[in-house]
Parts: sequence; C-alpha cells; structure tokens
Amino acid sequence: MDQGGVLHIAYRGSEAVGFTVVVGAELVYLAVDPHSWGSGVGSALLAHVDAEARVAGFSELELWVIAGNERAIAVYERAGWTRTSNVKNGERRLVRQLTDD
Repeated sequence: MDQGGVLHIAYRGSEAVGFTVVVGAELVYLAVDPHSWGSGVGSALLAHVDAEARVAGFSELELWVIAGNERAIAVYERAGWTRTSNVKNGERRLVRQLTDD
C-alpha cells in the first residue's frame, strides 16, 4: 500500500469473510461479508487492529464512519470506540484510546 497501510483479512476456513485497512493510527476500512454479520468477525478484526496498534506504540486510533450508520457505530462502541462531536462530509469521527487497562 502506498501510504504504508496494513491489510488484515479474516478467514473462515478458506473463505475470506472480512478485512480491515489501517494506515498509521487510522482504521480506514472495515468490511465483513453480510453472511457473517453477527458472528464476531468484525469484533475479532477490531481486536486485532487494537492489539497491533498497541504493539506499534500508538496511544489512540481513529476512524470515520457514515454518520447515520448506527449498526456500524454500535459495533465500534461495543469494541471500546467513542463517538466524537466531529462530523465532516457526512462522516462521524470515532476514537479508541489505547491504555493499559
């Protein structure tokens, strides 16, 4: 990836069921096959991104999500992400503080 991004792919058997793209401390993309929604794939990918960011020394992650995508926002919030008041071009910024709990 041109900007030093990292692609993480989740597999169930030999089938790819989801992926993330992370550039620096920003989660740029998270996608899960609709047939796998509710199965924990998204949560597992988010946990992996969290762990990798901690190893890389980041103290915070950020992402932008379509402001009205409450399903996705709920997934992020269950994983410890927090909505901010920052909304730009129809997208809301969420952050994940990476502290040693």
